[in-house]
Amino acid sequence: MNPKKQTMNKITNNLDSKFNSFLVQQSNIENDYCKINKRDNGVFLTNNPFIINYVLEGVPDDITILSKTFFEPSCGQGIFLIKLIIKAYLISPKASDISKFI
Repeated sequence: MNPKKQTMNKITNNLDSKFNSFLVQQSNIENDYCKINKRDNGVFLTNNPFIINYVLEGVPDDITILSKTFFEPSCGQGIFLIKLIIKAYLISPKASDISKFI
């Protein structure tokens, strides 16, 4: 494997690890805080990486992602938006591209 690909794999694995840790924290919040809100207000937080990745399968895996606009009306803790930013960063880690994307 070439050095650039190895570096990107390391970055991807590191970001995935941090993202999954965030999902665990989100799950704990959901279990503690949202029990009442689930029943009374229909509050549900998405914390399953499979579901998040499945929903985002339609998002481009190339530079065109940076020119797209995304709307997340029930943002909650922003898990889909965070995953989109990670995806964009892995495509173009330039700060100027990411700041325009955000």
